[in-house]
Amino acid sequence: MTSAELIIKLKSPHPEDLFGDEATEKSVSSEYGTLAKLVHPDTAKDIDLKVAAEAFDKLTRYKELAISKLKAGTYGDKTVLPKPINVGTKKAQYLLTHKLATTDTANLFRGTESKTGQPIILKVVKSPNDNDLLKSEREILKDIRTNKKTDSLNTLQHLPKIVDSFIYVDGNKHRETIVFEDYPKEGLTLAQLKQDYFPDGVPLEHLAWMFNRLLGSLEGPHLLGYVHGAIIPSNFVIFPSTHNGILINWEYAVKTGETVKALAAFKDYRMFYPEEITTKKPVSTGTDLFMAAKLFIYMSGGSIHINNFPDKWAPHGITPNQLKGYKNIQGLMKACLLGPITRSNDVGNFYTEFREALKQIFGPPKWRDLVLPKK
Repeated sequence: MTSAELIIKLKSPHPEDLFGDEATEKSVSSEYGTLAKLVHPDTAKDIDLKVAAEAFDKLTRYKELAISKLKAGTYGDKTVLPKPINVGTKKAQYLLTHKLATTDTANLFRGTESKTGQPIILKVVKSPNDNDLLKSEREILKDIRTNKKTDSLNTLQHLPKIVDSFIYVDGNKHRETIVFEDYPKEGLTLAQLKQDYFPDGVPLEHLAWMFNRLLGSLEGPHLLGYVHGAIIPSNFVIFPSTHNGILINWEYAVKTGETVKALAAFKDYRMFYPEEITTKKPVSTGTDLFMAAKLFIYMSGGSIHINNFPDKWAPHGITPNQLKGYKNIQGLMKACLLGPITRSNDVGNFYTEFREALKQIFGPPKWRDLVLPKK
């Protein structure tokens, strides 16, 4: 490795990218001694002394961080913060220990409530310009969980649960912040599930329960006239061991008849959006069902560009009644992909008909363990 190559590697925020995923304290110290010669101001060649000094300081911090993580047993986990962050509110104190993936508008951290040890996820907007989005998410989720119309529903478990909220003051900047109850660490977004484990599509016997949970997550919101407006692979989290699921990221949600403010920044997700969102027209509960149907086809391994299921969607050798069930599911999805006026918009009816189609294929509901293939 040259000095220039080392400087490029030091741009990564993770010591694992420099010392390797299988490092030990001994190997880190040995590798550090070798790399130090490349950027130490007394031994570096062909680089500016100031650049060398900065790189050497950073290399030393990486070594210290790597050894610290090795001693703590967290080496290899790139989400671990170099130093935990303490955050205090009127309600509680929180210790943030991990940086999670970000949304388009916010940074997410995992940690615990300091007094009780309750696991939490803290979500804070990246820019104060987006405070209105997080404020909207907070108000909508609170309404769904406290409204008398939804207090008897058992599907609220498929929605994020807020335990605290506050304004984070950073100099002259004020940022909306929400503290959520954390979900089990095994959680995977549908995007991760397909990319890492089922690139050719999730088998229907497993996709069935995931989709049922997604439909359940829409029951309460739709009852109150809310539209999520961003049902894409990265916004639904599933839990293989419990067959549960949570629809996250409600910052773009609106009331029916309003317009969704923005689309996901990831361009590959644009095909999931119906015309009323992309053209800034009023949305309805059918908007969510359109996106849910697209998501089902995508997770099946089909094409969302032409809304086709995969070639091997209905296996050979099945009974006529099973084949009818597969065709009924296709018909349900296509009914959701019609124009805004004619498409399906009742999540309750959709759920009932979907369950009936599954019964035609598999018989009475049965637990099927989801064993994730090895990567």
